[in-house]
Amino acid sequence: MSRNRLSRLPEEFCDLSALTKLDISYNAFINLPRVVFKIPNLTSLVASDNYITEVEVDKLLAAPTLTDVDLRRNPLSRVAHTELTALIPRIRLALPPPPPVEEWEDLTDV
Repeated sequence: MSRNRLSRLPEEFCDLSALTKLDISYNAFINLPRVVFKIPNLTSLVASDNYITEVEVDKLLAAPTLTDVDLRRNPLSRVAHTELTALIPRIRLALPPPPPVEEWEDLTDV
């Protein structure tokens, strides 16, 4: 599914019970498609090189078998990066470096 300019996946993907690895890299996703959290035997998700800024961490944790997630080369927000980092080693994550701190940012809320 990589390199297809996709920005969404059909809900029918949750019926793909034999699917264990899904590669949606190099597409146009701005968030992880909710259907990936419902694929019953999905263990590995490659979602690098998209435009993902936020991740629903609670949905990621609730995914029944997901153990490996690659989010490299996505513009993750500082909050998303911090929340995802807290999931390691529970989930094996490949993340981009944290976003740089800007002078104007107040990091007391992070």
